[in-house]
Amino acid sequence: RLNLDSNGTLSKCVVRVADPDERLGPSTQERYLLSVQSQSSCDIVAVTLYGAIHALETFSQMIGPDELNSLAVLHVPFTIEDSPRFEHRGMSVEWVHPDFDVKQIVDTMAQNKMNVLHWHLTGSDGLRFESLAIRPVNINHGHSMASLKEYVSYAKLRGVRVVPEINLAILPRVFGTHSFPVIEPCGGVLDVTSDALYDHLTVFLVEIAQVFQDPVLYFSSQPADASCLEKHPGTAAWLEETGFTTADLAGYFLERLTSQVLPHLPPPKRQVAVIRNIFGARNSPAVTDNVGDVAGFENYPLPSRAETLAQLPVLSAVTKEGEDLAHTVGVGASSVVFGEWIVGRNVESRCDSDDWQQAWFCLYAVEATPDDLSAAQLARVKGGTVTVFAADGQRLDETMWTRVSAVAERLWSKASVNDSGTAWPRLEAHACRMSQRGVKAG
Repeated sequence: RLNLDSNGTLSKCVVRVADPDERLGPSTQERYLLSVQSQSSCDIVAVTLYGAIHALETFSQMIGPDELNSLAVLHVPFTIEDSPRFEHRGMSVEWVHPDFDVKQIVDTMAQNKMNVLHWHLTGSDGLRFESLAIRPVNINHGHSMASLKEYVSYAKLRGVRVVPEINLAILPRVFGTHSFPVIEPCGGVLDVTSDALYDHLTVFLVEIAQVFQDPVLYFSSQPADASCLEKHPGTAAWLEETGFTTADLAGYFLERLTSQVLPHLPPPKRQVAVIRNIFGARNSPAVTDNVGDVAGFENYPLPSRAETLAQLPVLSAVTKEGEDLAHTVGVGASSVVFGEWIVGRNVESRCDSDDWQQAWFCLYAVEATPDDLSAAQLARVKGGTVTVFAADGQRLDETMWTRVSAVAERLWSKASVNDSGTAWPRLEAHACRMSQRGVKAG
């Protein structure tokens, strides 16, 4: 329970975890209480293992040089009771290159109490992992399935969920249109009316779900040209027969995805998350341009079907701008805020700056939610994600983590903890701490 060395120095804390369930997901409790009443006593009480992990990280941050320049627990006695503001505190890495140290990324996320690594399994260059379920036509493998499983397990032990994203528009190029049929000549968008699409999507997603055991699966796609779809003979006939319009296609796809594909996936019960809003509001063009090809589903106006869609297990990743967030949570759907925090070299964003300190202050000032949301609407905002851009083979920017830390604190702490002047010394010390731990934090 408590180990002391010959000098009476603390070497172990008493850690009490109320719930032995080690499952990690969106509803996992992360609250903890850390009590240090003397240099030789330490107590941690948490609901789950993951709350205890956060407590140990906080405890490590309370250790520093004393007046004799010896390491000691500072500010004793103290008691800290803490819990995150949001359940989803994510980082989306646009290209997790095989040469990147994925485990260090996970370790550093844990040091910042971030709990979701949003991993793009597809990109403009094709599939970024080795699929064994469907024979690919175009092969451009990145990570093996075995390495992905290892990373997911490693992350779970540190309280980090690994959530995959699949760009549906890439699948026909990788596996061929016989497996994933498209509508030609309308930009090669997937034919969501085809039964074959859902059959092959089931096989593909079962393979992914066996590795990524998080409840959430992200999907993105390319915008569809409504006028082209209406002129396409096969699609036009289907629309006339069903009474649907092109505006209903996104909702139709999600309904079939959730009712016909998700039930075949192994536990836990899955939730679809879509990039961009499908509930009728429009993104701010400026923000959409900044997000670039991260954005996926076109904004299909679905006023007649929005209520039905809100009842599906769908999480919508939207911007705070252009009434996207307010509208989405207003119809009863859950949302994660995307596009507000963008980090990377030569990336156009509101906080783009060669001066990392200036960028840090800009990122810290961003508030995740508008001021005019009701309590019920605020409860549907599940958190936010910072997007990190890195070109193929390019090392992650050494100032990335200082910027990500700014977002991490805003997503963990209460909304009232928003003074950058007060936060700067705290985050500057944390940057030094990360550097001492081997992280290139600028």
